[in-house]
Amino acid sequence: MKTNLWKSFLAVLAFATAFAFVGCTEDEPNKVEDPQIEISTATLSFTQAEESKTIDVTSNADWQVDVAAAADWITVTPAKGNGSKTVSVTVAENTTSKAREAVVKFQALHYEWGVWDTKTLTISQSASATEIETLSEIFNDNFDKVKAEKEGNYWPYFDSSYANPKGSGAEGVSYSTSDKNITVRANSNSDSDYSDYEGSGANNIFFGKTPNHFTIEDIKLPTDKDCYVLTFGSEKYSQDNGSVFNNSEFHVYISGDNAKWSEVEYAFEEGDNIDGRWNDAKASFKLAAVPAKLSVKFVTDVASSYRLDDVTLYTGGEGAQAIDLSKGVDLGGGNEPGDEPSEPGETKELTVTEAISAAKDSAVKVKESTVVAVSAKSYLLTDGTSYILAYKGDDPGLAVGDKVTVEGTIGAYRSVPQIANPVATKTGHVEYTHPAATVMTGADIDAYAATAAGETYIKYVKVEGELVKSGTYYNLTVEGASKGQGSISYPTAEMCPDSYSGKKVAVYGYTIYQTRDTDVNIIATAVEVVGEGGGDEPSEPSEPSEPGDEPGDVGEADVCIDFTNASNYPSGFPVGSANKIVDRTVYTFGGYTMAFAGSAGAGFYQPTGQEVYLLFGKKGAYVELPAIEGKTLVKVVATSRKGASASVQVGVCDTNGANVEGGANITWAQTEPYVFTYNLSGTTANTAYRLTVANDKNAQLTRLELYYE
Repeated sequence: MKTNLWKSFLAVLAFATAFAFVGCTEDEPNKVEDPQIEISTATLSFTQAEESKTIDVTSNADWQVDVAAAADWITVTPAKGNGSKTVSVTVAENTTSKAREAVVKFQALHYEWGVWDTKTLTISQSASATEIETLSEIFNDNFDKVKAEKEGNYWPYFDSSYANPKGSGAEGVSYSTSDKNITVRANSNSDSDYSDYEGSGANNIFFGKTPNHFTIEDIKLPTDKDCYVLTFGSEKYSQDNGSVFNNSEFHVYISGDNAKWSEVEYAFEEGDNIDGRWNDAKASFKLAAVPAKLSVKFVTDVASSYRLDDVTLYTGGEGAQAIDLSKGVDLGGGNEPGDEPSEPGETKELTVTEAISAAKDSAVKVKESTVVAVSAKSYLLTDGTSYILAYKGDDPGLAVGDKVTVEGTIGAYRSVPQIANPVATKTGHVEYTHPAATVMTGADIDAYAATAAGETYIKYVKVEGELVKSGTYYNLTVEGASKGQGSISYPTAEMCPDSYSGKKVAVYGYTIYQTRDTDVNIIATAVEVVGEGGGDEPSEPSEPSEPGDEPGDVGEADVCIDFTNASNYPSGFPVGSANKIVDRTVYTFGGYTMAFAGSAGAGFYQPTGQEVYLLFGKKGAYVELPAIEGKTLVKVVATSRKGASASVQVGVCDTNGANVEGGANITWAQTEPYVFTYNLSGTTANTAYRLTVANDKNAQLTRLELYYE
């Protein structure tokens, strides 16, 4: 497939050639520099019987018709021509007992370069005396409302500012994603050299880490249509997972209530084994009962491999799949992967060396091993032979030399095995001596950064370079490195204070993986200033600038509830997504009366799994806070958790749903320490107020502190 850029180059070249030889040759009618072709319709529908229909072809050049060998039931006459003509399309009798469909290509020909411009005709034939209903578009989104731009080195997370919904079904449509696992990108576009369909280009949706999902919610459906066709563009490209598109890794679900989901089958126009190219997929289905609205969810099983663009929903088609939405299944965790941890399977007791080779997602218990490095979010274990990283997401509460057993789930980051959701039990402590450090030069940094994900190694190293702190990133510019750089993985403030930024430091630690093909990530054991001006002591932390900045500065909380302790939940409180409650229900926590309510399609419950917390969602869901006789609620401090939705918005409202002063909606972002404070005014005594979800996300609560006066 030639791109517009290639066409433009050839057209300019042809013009220049013609100008150079003007007067030497006579322009011939068929030697058109920019051949174009149009057809009078993009679809034709036939009954079961043998039948012919005509379409008009308009072109400024020679053209031909390309009918795939598998579509031998279609005859187009004439099969080639020049200029504008009427052609006949004939289908043979359909004796297969199933509807069938094929795409015929009408191609304008360049006198030297061959196929130049193509239009497609989709031909469908039913298996009965009734024609297949012509497709009529009711929804489309190419996600191109504004062009995505990198924020530093990273593409932005998807939000509604990129959405570009159109069609009769677009009113009221919303979007939900697995937040930081879904980004919008303006590279590797669907209209590039690597596309086999006329993609929109500009932006596309990239599925990063797993679990993930990208969901288009509440497309309005006509009440009198039960057959639909869903099309979308997609591409797979991965350096470590292969680039052949695998339908079993890329799932499409539909739902009428955003609770029960039915998977739909789809196929590509170009067939199977599509390798590293964009193509358009199609799913045709007939609904047993038509809901007022339809939602579409895309999910991938592998990380950083798949992209999505140009999602379109039509009425019509042959209804190839019969789908009863009432028989759909709960995919778990609502619309937020990670909302509800999966039940652990049989736990295997393994050494570190054995755990590295364990199957992904398997539950393991790592036998007693030694902690050799600790960051603000993770720790590194060894059994004396191998190393494995345990990523906790917050302070592990461990020290180098601690002897621990660790339970968790085997996961991977950049294809390097690690333990996810680790729970460590300390069994002892030893004085641990690190091995001799291998000095990494600039050339070593480049070589390590260039290795394929999963082929990186863990070893004890020393790296010197200028430390540059940017946000939560601590990067090292190493002399002699042309592409790579060092990166300290979540160092503690004691080990690497902000005052070290801009100075030359020596970092001792263990290489754990590489990211962005440039960063050598190190979990540090020591950071020393070695350049001029080194050795500065970190400055004392400043006091909060305004009263009320820090939780608890108006005295201890009057009510404090720890939702991470299962014993704090009253009898009858719902446990697990299957038992979630939507309707307002009153419970007593710690002697205080509180009410809880969910929303349509969501609810409130205590998720099952290794972590205990409270989940309530979505828009309109609330936790009604206690009304204490003679006292007024003046402050609410809510703590969420690592892994919760990064875009859920929560405010403090009255019982009519209006935000009180100081209770404006706050986005509970995934920023440590996940604490969100509401300093209220204008509230009244003896009155209950509500912590209320303001958008279509789930809120997750681990701790609640309430202050009254």
